[in-house]
Amino acid sequence: MHCQMPEQSRRLVLLVDDCRDSNATWAILLRMWGFEVELAGDGETAVRAARLKMPAAVLLDIGLPGADGYEVARHIRALHGPRPLLIALTGRSQPLDLIAANEVDFDLHLIKPADPDRIRTILETYCNGLKAQAKDEGSLSPMAAVAS
Repeated sequence: MHCQMPEQSRRLVLLVDDCRDSNATWAILLRMWGFEVELAGDGETAVRAARLKMPAAVLLDIGLPGADGYEVARHIRALHGPRPLLIALTGRSQPLDLIAANEVDFDLHLIKPADPDRIRTILETYCNGLKAQAKDEGSLSPMAAVAS
């Protein structure tokens, strides 16, 4: 039996945060900007959602109940390889946090509160097929967080 991978939606963003208000606010903005949104409030739900639908991008908090954002990132990379664009959207900004994000292959590490216009630019750029340029909007380096 052939196991078929889900087709990637060019405009689907998986939004993962255990703060319902944050999820609701980002979902409103993303939908206003023309993105489809899938919400998850914990790590296990995020992995299930990524397994069912291949998002173009994931905005992922690190401090989640159950599987943390690093573990979720590992699972998503195992499922989908270099896609989707993985963005850590977190309050964690210490050097060890950045090294950990780099080790699990996050594309970007953005510090809360993040600038909505900047996230929109990154997502639009990526969804238009320009991952390298989207990553340049805020380079992930092990020692420097991208403050938004």
